[in-house]
Amino acid sequence: MVCILRLPSTRHSRVDSCYNEDYMNKRRYIFYIILGLIGCFAAVGEWKMYSYAFPVLRSNCALAFFLASPLLFVLPYTLALNLPSNLVKILTQIGGYWFVAAYYGVIGMIPFFFLLAAATVTGHAFWYSLLSLYGTVAALLIMLSLCCGRYRALHPVITRVETETAKALNKDLKIAFVSDIHLGAVQGKPFIRKLAEKMEQIAPDMILIGGDIIDGNLEFVLRDKSLEELERLTDTGAEVIAVFGNHDHYGADIGEERRVLEEAGIRCLSDDTYRTETGAYVTGMVDYMYVTFQKVRPARNDGFTIFMEHEPVQIKLAAAAGYDLYLAGHTHAGQFWPNRLATKRIFELDFGIKQYRQMTAVVSSGYGSWGPLFRLGPAPEIVLITVKRKPAESETVRHRQTTGKL
Repeated sequence: MVCILRLPSTRHSRVDSCYNEDYMNKRRYIFYIILGLIGCFAAVGEWKMYSYAFPVLRSNCALAFFLASPLLFVLPYTLALNLPSNLVKILTQIGGYWFVAAYYGVIGMIPFFFLLAAATVTGHAFWYSLLSLYGTVAALLIMLSLCCGRYRALHPVITRVETETAKALNKDLKIAFVSDIHLGAVQGKPFIRKLAEKMEQIAPDMILIGGDIIDGNLEFVLRDKSLEELERLTDTGAEVIAVFGNHDHYGADIGEERRVLEEAGIRCLSDDTYRTETGAYVTGMVDYMYVTFQKVRPARNDGFTIFMEHEPVQIKLAAAAGYDLYLAGHTHAGQFWPNRLATKRIFELDFGIKQYRQMTAVVSSGYGSWGPLFRLGPAPEIVLITVKRKPAESETVRHRQTTGKL
């Protein structure tokens, strides 16, 4: 038996009307242009830092190159529909790694300018020699970070979680949870094919997708036909259910994205509850960034219940409402150092597994990446959750996590 339970709401139409295509395109252009301008200011400082280590950079031509380098990041995102697709993919890859190098370059400039101030005030040769050494070490560390981060991003892991319940299920349940795929110029059809291959190996009963399916440019993703590739997930024989994230909304047409996904056999939930073939109930929420203060309805008591949202903001509310399993993504666990220092403070649970009353909460680091394929910190992951049936008279809930390479 398969059924879907909907609550009448006018909130979705309000979201669609507020976040129209023109508005979202303008917002995207402004965001990347601002990043480009910030990158230009940072480029002057980075040029100064590296020029002490590499004298060949002490020229106006080198400075001009540093000032122009943010275009590698800005152009493919703002002109994605006006340039050949292959060129956009190449520029996006290069620009993404420029972004990471510039990010760490800005962090590196903080101690550099203290050293420069000491050298300027004292005029001592020791400080100038230290500046040269510092610039060399900074460049080498950034290059090493880029290599390590790319390797880690290309090697996702499988995180295993086990839980027991006495609630009604047709059988022991295997759930594969994947979030933050970010389809776009960096992650396209080959990326989805590899994900589908991994899902075939796992052989879950259900695949749940926790939002940010696209990176933000729906028109480019449709032109590249990578969204349609998600049909490969349904070929595994698993039920596939998804919610939308903030980057899906950046795509400016949730209705079109939903249409393509549902044609591929993927059920999309927006403040809906769906009863799966295994007897479990999945409640999927609208992204919190666009509809805040959503009502968390009480969990059903006639089956195992799953609460899924993109941003991990309603964990305690879901536990209080009686859900058995909570799933979210969004944070990427910071994606690269030191960003997780911020996500730990922003969210109740920014990554990992934690027990709340009867509910096991899982916040994934995500499977894809925003910007470049780059990770320093927790690896990208597929979370495989095994729900085992247990006699009602000795009902307990437990969880255990293990991580291994895919």
